[in-house]
Amino acid sequence: MQNFKSYLKDSFNFDDLEIEEICKCFQVKDLAKKDYFLKEGQYCKNIAFVEKGSLIYIQIIDGEEKGV
Repeated sequence: MQNFKSYLKDSFNFDDLEIEEICKCFQVKDLAKKDYFLKEGQYCKNIAFVEKGSLIYIQIIDGEEKGV
């Protein structure tokens, strides 16, 4: 979560107390390779901050996977 805290401090100029309050609203979730953040048909109720690695976004259009 340290990268997220640094991002908040550098990008928005929050002080340490504000950052701690914001971080109370978040939880760390590790995704293994090939895990899904969200699957087709699900409603997104979360946001993500990727500290390490990457995510890809794929849409299925007319039965074909399209990377965006």
